[in-house]
Amino acid sequence: MSIFGANIPLLITFLKYFASCLSKKQMALLTLVIYALFKDYKRNSLDAMARATHTDYQKFQYFFSDSKWDIQAIKRTRLEIIQKQRTTAPTKDGLLAIDDTGCPKPFAKKTESAKLQYCGPLKRK
Repeated sequence: MSIFGANIPLLITFLKYFASCLSKKQMALLTLVIYALFKDYKRNSLDAMARATHTDYQKFQYFFSDSKWDIQAIKRTRLEIIQKQRTTAPTKDGLLAIDDTGCPKPFAKKTESAKLQYCGPLKRK
């Protein structure tokens, strides 16, 4: 395990799927972003992630705001990964999606068969 508490070889293997969608610089930053997501923060922000990875904040800012990539290629790659994995592929009977309750979901009331749950950040259902 790394200082980020992540299984680095597993993450590198996963991220290689996206190499054809991004430039080498973008891949390097995406890798840092993924590693940074394994850290605990009082408040998750680009600044906190940059500090945790000893990376210039401006690089993260550029990656998320101005860097160009083919979003459709990334979406296709993500779906291919999900559909090829035995544990995440849909079946004829459907699929089960589990989402954490830590983030507010503005459209939760419109989700079929979903029960409102307590949301810690909002301190309410």
